[in-house]
Amino acid sequence: MEEQVDERVLEEIEALEAILMDDVSVKKSTGGTPYLVEADVFPATADDTDQQYVRVTLEVKLNPGYPDNPPEVLLRNPRGLDDERLRVIMEQIEEKCQSCCGDPILYDLIELVREHLTSSNLPACPCTICLYGFSDGDHFIKTTCYHYYHAYCLAEHATKTEKFFREEQEKLPQFQRSQTFEVLCPICREPIKCDVETLSKAPLPLAVQSASIMEPDAKLRELQDYMSALYIQQKEKGGIIDPDAADSKVLLVNEPAPPEEETTTPRWRQRQLEQQERQRQRAMQQRDGRPVQQPKSSKPPKPAKANDDDEEGEGEPQRSIGRQRRGRGRGQKINHRNR
Repeated sequence: MEEQVDERVLEEIEALEAILMDDVSVKKSTGGTPYLVEADVFPATADDTDQQYVRVTLEVKLNPGYPDNPPEVLLRNPRGLDDERLRVIMEQIEEKCQSCCGDPILYDLIELVREHLTSSNLPACPCTICLYGFSDGDHFIKTTCYHYYHAYCLAEHATKTEKFFREEQEKLPQFQRSQTFEVLCPICREPIKCDVETLSKAPLPLAVQSASIMEPDAKLRELQDYMSALYIQQKEKGGIIDPDAADSKVLLVNEPAPPEEETTTPRWRQRQLEQQERQRQRAMQQRDGRPVQQPKSSKPPKPAKANDDDEEGEGEPQRSIGRQRRGRGRGQKINHRNR
C-alpha cells in the first residue's frame, strides 16, 4: 500500500528543483515518496565560481510525518571549513528545525548554510604544504577538487615534483619512460591544472614572512639527544641502511678449502699399475725363454661355434632352441646350394 504524501512536501520539492536545478538531488522510494534531499551549497559570489573557496553538501532525511516531524540533517564533504564553523552551522540548523516544526523548511536550511559559507568564504584549513593558514592578502589557489594551497607553495611543490619525476625517468630503460607529467593534489592525488610559471611569481605567505626563527628549548634538546643516541644504537646493530655504504656494494665470496689429498690409491690407478706389472712379467718371461702365462680372466670362456655343415642335433648342447633353429636354417640353405 502506497504512503500518502503531504501536498506541502511535493510543492516544496518541486520549487527546490526549479530554483536549484542541478545543485539539488531528490531520492524517492519505489512508490514515488521522497525520503532524501541532497543539495550542494556554495557561497553567494554572483555566479563567480572562481571566488567560491568553500562548499558543503547538505543532506536532509525526510522522516515519516514531515513537516510535522523535524527532519534529520547532516553536513557531508565539507571543503575549506574547520570543525568550529561546522559546529556553529549544525547548532543553528537544529534550532531552525525545532522552531519551524510543522512548516516546510528545506529551502530555509539551504539558505542558512549559504549565509554561513558567504560570511566565511576564506579557507579555514591550513595549507597542506607549508602548514600555515591563509591570511587576508595571501595569494592562494583553489583546485578543482576543492583543496587550497598558497600559490607560492604549490609552485614549489610542482617544480620539485617534476624534477624528481625526470630523475626517476632517466633511471628507467628507454621503452619504459614516460614524458607525460601531471601535477597531483598533495591531499587526494587527483590531477590538477595550474600555471607553474605564474604561481612562482607569487610572494611568500604572510605567515611565513612573519614567522620567527625557531629556537629549541631544553625539552626539545633533550628529545634530540635521545633520538641521536637511538640512531647510533640502531646503526651499530645494522637496523639503519647507510646510503653511502649501500652505493659501494662489495660482493664477499668465501673460497672453498682445497680438497684433502687422498690417502688411498684410486681404483683406476690400481688397474693401471696391475697392467704394467703383468706387462713387465711377460717381458721377463720372454727374455728368459719361459712360456708366457696368460692372465687369468674372471669371465667364462665362450663356447666354440659349430660348423654350418654339422648334422641336425650335433653341435653345442648349450645352444638354445632359437640358435638351433637358426643353425638348421643355415644348413638347409647350404645343402640347397650343393644340390
